[in-house]
Amino acid sequence: MKSTREASDASKAVDNALIEKFRTINEKLQAKLPYMELRLQDVSYVITNHFEDDPDKKSKSQNESDTDGPPRRAKQNIETIRSSGVLLRFLRKLKRVVTQGQLKDYTLDSTIIENINLVFEPGNMVLLLGGPGSGKSTLLRCMSDILPKGKDYHQAGEVTLSGVSTSTEGVYWPSLVGFMDQIERLHAFLTVFETCEFAWRCRTGGTHRRAWQGSGPEIDQTIKEMNESLSEIHFVLDILGLTRVKDTFVGDQNTVRGVSGGEKKRVTVAGT
Repeated sequence: MKSTREASDASKAVDNALIEKFRTINEKLQAKLPYMELRLQDVSYVITNHFEDDPDKKSKSQNESDTDGPPRRAKQNIETIRSSGVLLRFLRKLKRVVTQGQLKDYTLDSTIIENINLVFEPGNMVLLLGGPGSGKSTLLRCMSDILPKGKDYHQAGEVTLSGVSTSTEGVYWPSLVGFMDQIERLHAFLTVFETCEFAWRCRTGGTHRRAWQGSGPEIDQTIKEMNESLSEIHFVLDILGLTRVKDTFVGDQNTVRGVSGGEKKRVTVAGT
């Protein structure tokens, strides 16, 4: 068996080879990689909760009766096909008028994050710490522009990546900033390679052409060859150590046996 030092040296050699390969490809494409700096300026996110009864009165009565108990947490009213029906909404409003003398719902705003100003410089890894309910996931979803939007969701401030914002015309933000959920949302009957190929085609349109690359017949030919061989997918699989299982089903716990839990997490990273 190899010693720990030998295994470490072998791993560094593989990493150095992949880095050199990446540099060679960029030189061939005359790529000038942009300065990727993510900025958040005065970012806030507020949710409007709806209640049939006055939440302030309930909170006061609860505090008076039980001072040691936890504060009442508002629940967001999620509309379903049943609850959003015209007749049911009319009956609810009629009941509220008869019993409480009020037509509209009681509302209470919950501020999830407020006045966030951050700068994430390239080449750095950032650890985000905070207690449950402190807004960590909301902040990450805000950076990825996947927070719920609507009349009851109020997002303020600006998120930019190298000067490009989420509202810039012609920009598909998920192709710039990815969000990896805690739960693996993968198709069990796709192989690792098929999963990565699907994600790559969705994010890039199926081409290796990027705005920061050079132009010319030789570069066009190189990109054509990379498109045909799906070069970027193979490169990502090499980086994440998934080449060995690229033809294995992703799998799940119920229908088909697939890759291990750690490998499944790396497939999620590859697709992100």
